[in-house]
Amino acid sequence: MAHPGRPATKLQITDAERAELHARLRVRKAPEDEKLRMRIVLGCADGESGTMIAQRLGTTVQTVSKWRRRYRAYRLAGLTDAPRAGRPRSVGDEQVQLIVDKVRQSKPDNATHWGLLVFSAISDGTQS
Repeated sequence: MAHPGRPATKLQITDAERAELHARLRVRKAPEDEKLRMRIVLGCADGESGTMIAQRLGTTVQTVSKWRRRYRAYRLAGLTDAPRAGRPRSVGDEQVQLIVDKVRQSKPDNATHWGLLVFSAISDGTQS
């Protein structure tokens, strides 16, 4: 006979947290890895075992355990990716906003549509 393992510990979440998780799941362009984490947390909150959650979502028991622990420690903030090490961004937020505003409000003088070369000219300051 197989050993059932440890019994599932129900993750305690508030009604507001549950509503927020469901709302975030409905966002169409939300990252799929974050949606998986939210589904894991909701399964844990419903008292579902880690093995059952892993099978249902096509992941591992270790992944379920990791996100259960992270949620318990950091709540909703624990479900997002932490910043990664590496080269810092070369374009600042203000410059990005400038380009987005320019694209939305105008058409380039010497082209039929916006393209990479036009963006480069704007970010270098060679075109106004």
